Amino acid sequence: MGAQKLTKAPSFRWWMLFMNMLAYGHFFMTVQCSAAFGGAIQESLGLNATMLSFYTTAIMISFAFFGSVGGKLIVKVGLKNTVLAALAINVLASVLFIFFGAAYVPGLVLRFCQGIAGGFLAAAAVNSTVMWFPVRQRALANGVLLGVLGIGFTFATLGASALLGAGFAWYQGLGMLVSISGAVIFVLYLLTTKNVSAVYPGVVSIAELLPEEAGATQAASSEKLPSTMSEIRKSSKYWCCALFGFGNGFLVYGFGTFLSSLLVNDLNITGDLITTVISSTFLITIVAAPLGGIISDNVFKGSRYQTLMIATGVTAVSLVLIPLVGSSSVLVVAVLLALAYGSVSMVLGPFWSIPNEITTPEISGACCGELSMLANFGGILAAPIFASILDATGTAFICLGICIVVGVISFIASRIIHQ
Repeated sequence: MGAQKLTKAPSFRWWMLFMNMLAYGHFFMTVQCSAAFGGAIQESLGLNATMLSFYTTAIMISFAFFGSVGGKLIVKVGLKNTVLAALAINVLASVLFIFFGAAYVPGLVLRFCQGIAGGFLAAAAVNSTVMWFPVRQRALANGVLLGVLGIGFTFATLGASALLGAGFAWYQGLGMLVSISGAVIFVLYLLTTKNVSAVYPGVVSIAELLPEEAGATQAASSEKLPSTMSEIRKSSKYWCCALFGFGNGFLVYGFGTFLSSLLVNDLNITGDLITTVISSTFLITIVAAPLGGIISDNVFKGSRYQTLMIATGVTAVSLVLIPLVGSSSVLVVAVLLALAYGSVSMVLGPFWSIPNEITTPEISGACCGELSMLANFGGILAAPIFASILDATGTAFICLGICIVVGVISFIASRIIHQ
């Protein structure tokens, strides 16, 4: 006997969104810890800026590589157990950091282990959220999930300041901050969250239990979708999603590499204005990511590609206009940069809803994991590429040009995805 149909999505979905935000945000707090404790680390170990950056590079490399592994783990043990495994790995690595993190190489190894947790979470947190939401709310839910991750950065800074001020060594503070908060989230997640199938036996996604929505066909036609990874890899939609994800990661992580140089050396914007412009550029993500979800869910009735095309088009056009405006108007430059980076974030909710809508629910986690891995590779490559260009040429305009090209390619990929 089939599961009883629902007239509306259960309110429990909002608690699942909140818990996934805590879990995923906790990982990004972990990432930011090497920067938050950076001054104390450099003073203690005598590191230069490059050696300090390896604490972040180590975690980002494993974050990228283990995204695909996390997707496969979801298929084997389920979404909830994958998130719990991720939190447990991060807590254990952070506890060990208290005792062994004082030395540089062991610290790098433990940072790499922390990144494994992020790889598992990348697919699991997104997929778990999507499974609890109807199709026309998925992009908004993912936008909220991914748009407020910067809060994790803030907690890292505040926590580092408090623990260092209390007299703890940097490695003790880093380990305590991550392990204690991670243990609390682990217990909450264990006791209060559920997979959809645990509440509604035989059902993988809430969308299966809701009346069919216009433009939301997954629940009605999932049997027609690819049901294995080998099948989805033959689809042009999958490879365009892979290209789009790589480009998005490239832009998200690459912007910060050349932004300061662009403002100072190329646009001759100096002083306090730089801080204002950079702050406004990155702060916009808190609004832009949920906004993209609202547009996709409500304006385009659950269709995704239109929002992706609009956002990538805004990115490319905004970046083209920046060198034309030059230093003639700092306000206009600030607005254009905010539009460019905000539009990069606008796609997060709609884009990360797509893996669940181009595959059957059973393999959507694996698909999401692979795409997450490719997107993070884009993020890993962006910084060294842009840094090398800056060192070789002394101008950020070339970096800006590359971002424009990436935006145009992403625009074309969005049209082919047509989801």
